[in-house]
Amino acid sequence: DVMRKVLGPRIGHSRAARRELAGRYSLLCHMLSSQGLDVVCATISMFHAVRTWNRRSFPRYIEIFVRVEAKILTQRDSKGIYLRARAGRVKNVVGLDLDAELPKSPDITIDNAGDVSPSKVVDALMDHISRIERGMTNAN
Repeated sequence: DVMRKVLGPRIGHSRAARRELAGRYSLLCHMLSSQGLDVVCATISMFHAVRTWNRRSFPRYIEIFVRVEAKILTQRDSKGIYLRARAGRVKNVVGLDLDAELPKSPDITIDNAGDVSPSKVVDALMDHISRIERGMTNAN
């Protein structure tokens, strides 16, 4: 939400608009990375083309896929997006009327059903990243 507010406050939520915004996120992250910063960017990254560009453009790119079942997403719905979409008041909702291109080969996959504490997820994530940086691939 913060990235959208900064980089695309007037950009809509259509597939094309989301693709444009995803490209802006990648370019910003690339600019920061080229300055020697380690960059972490959490987005709903629903495009193969953007992830492919990221993998080619960032020397230490690590793709993390946080997988959440649709049922759990709709239960969480903290912003009421799914509720409003089902009532016909909101369009272009990923998982309802917009399909996401799910990652084909993320470096790390985290299943987030909400049954594991955040600190345990972070510990596992750091372990995966450490193994990747040591050259051990496919840390799913």
